[in-house]
Amino acid sequence: LRLRKLVWPEPKLPYDLEALHKMPGFKNKFISMESTGKAYIFYVDPFNLRIEIVQTFTLPGISNKMNLEGLAIYSSAQGPIFLYGDRGSNKRSSTLITALYDPSNHNIYEVSKFEVDLPIPVKSKRNIADLTIDINGGVWTAATSDPGNNGPFKTAIYQIGQMNNTGTFDFNHPSLLKPLMIIENQKVEAMIFDNGDQRENPLTRISEYQIDEINMTARLVWSFSHPSGYL
Repeated sequence: LRLRKLVWPEPKLPYDLEALHKMPGFKNKFISMESTGKAYIFYVDPFNLRIEIVQTFTLPGISNKMNLEGLAIYSSAQGPIFLYGDRGSNKRSSTLITALYDPSNHNIYEVSKFEVDLPIPVKSKRNIADLTIDINGGVWTAATSDPGNNGPFKTAIYQIGQMNNTGTFDFNHPSLLKPLMIIENQKVEAMIFDNGDQRENPLTRISEYQIDEINMTARLVWSFSHPSGYL
């Protein structure tokens, strides 16, 4: 895959962008989040690759100790629900935050917090390196071992709970918080569910890509297709 650069409309670039998510109901509207909790809602012009910023704000419920790394959006009956998380460490648990977003005035309210402390990895732990939500409302996290730029790395994938139609997050019982997949020597910091329903022959699969920021390419490293084809 070939990657293309976008033109940021402001002289100063965002600081430490950690997450990007498509806004529900829009084709070219997105939200990005800094590790500080500052968020940008913007449009991308697919023809001239320029960005138009619609709104900037700081997500509620965060503290100075937090370092946010995961962001996902769930379309509930009440409206969009933002889910975002502090990565945590060995010394402190992560915090998962949910909040209702009103796109008409950009208000964010009904903030709820959940403590996340996962059993694996054990060393240099980050409970939330990224968040994603599957088609059934299941909330997933990538928990990583990240001792520094040179590793060694490790990632454990968990389903930590479930969003219901009213926008409430139901946290899994601690006894159910077991990794469903462990990836050695890899630090997974971006996840997305692609159920493959837009393919000519629908196919559900998990894929891992390696991003080359110098040559602007994305290379498929590994994939697993479900034996039943499409779920």
